[in-house]
This record gives sequence, structure tokens and C-alpha cells, in this order.
Amino acid sequence: MTIVKLGGNKLLIHSPIPIEPYPYLKKDIEELGEVKYVVAPNKYHWLYLKDFKKTFPDAITYASLSTQEKLLKI
Repeated sequence: MTIVKLGGNKLLIHSPIPIEPYPYLKKDIEELGEVKYVVAPNKYHWLYLKDFKKTFPDAITYASLSTQEKLLKI
């Protein structure tokens, strides 16, 4: 996972990882800023996109069309 700090205290999360196994992760991310965007760039980096969207529901999610189709099936 990569976190990019944008202007205005906003964050972009690229290739999200699982949150549940790491109880400190949500707090650490929130200390960096507000999660505004979550990007699943390809068919290999989408597995935890739903978890991130659940944890940060106001974030805008970007994913390839094939990834979007996979998410609708689970």
C-alpha cells in the first residue's frame, strides 16, 4: 500500500492492504489526514478495496472496469 498526502490534509490510498489484522492502521492513517481517494489500479490490487471503503466510507474509489465487475460479484 502507498499513501500519498495531497494538499488540504487529504490522502490518496493506492493498492490498499487489509485493515482488520492491524488494529493500529486506521488510527495511523487518520493521523496523517483524511482519506479522500482509494485506488485499486489493476486486477491484483483490489482484494481489500471493500474493506477500505467500509472503513472510510466517504472516500472516493477508483478501480478498473474489470475490478468493479469483480467487486459486484462478492
